[in-house]
Amino acid sequence: RTETLTIPADTIANEEVLLVPSSQDVFISKRSGKYDIYSRYVDGTQETLLLPGTGTEQSDTHLLPNPKSSVVALVSSRDGLRNESGSMTSSVYLLDTTTKQVEKIDTSSSERVRLIGWDGDTVVFVKTATNQLADKGSTQTIVAYDAAKKEVHEVATASNFTDVRLIKDAVYYVLPA
Repeated sequence: RTETLTIPADTIANEEVLLVPSSQDVFISKRSGKYDIYSRYVDGTQETLLLPGTGTEQSDTHLLPNPKSSVVALVSSRDGLRNESGSMTSSVYLLDTTTKQVEKIDTSSSERVRLIGWDGDTVVFVKTATNQLADKGSTQTIVAYDAAKKEVHEVATASNFTDVRLIKDAVYYVLPA
């Protein structure tokens, strides 16, 4: 970050100056008993509550900052929604760390959601839906959401992906043998 230091011209002693990145670290804390989202500089200064928890968040709450913008993707069950079998579902939210605005990706709700990565304004994630009532196992879907255009693209669907990676601007996935 940018700070102004004044060192007198007649100073003989060495002056220690610590440098801190200009972007803030975004993290989850449960110190209030809820999964709250905070930001602060890496030296611990200027801590700000970005998004208070609702109390319905589960331990699989996680986030992934976009390295090229102030937006953070967040997986959370903050809505408190449940599927037809009673299991809590999570959704993907986009949190702008400068404006504190939150946007829910409507089609992202599922029993399990895993963030893969960012490509520009597009976040890639895998959602897993378990069909326990029909006893048909689970289905995984790789989703790419373009935040600038507000467009959802289903990349692939399978009963299981062994691995999913975002490398440069391509999504690679492996199916079980």
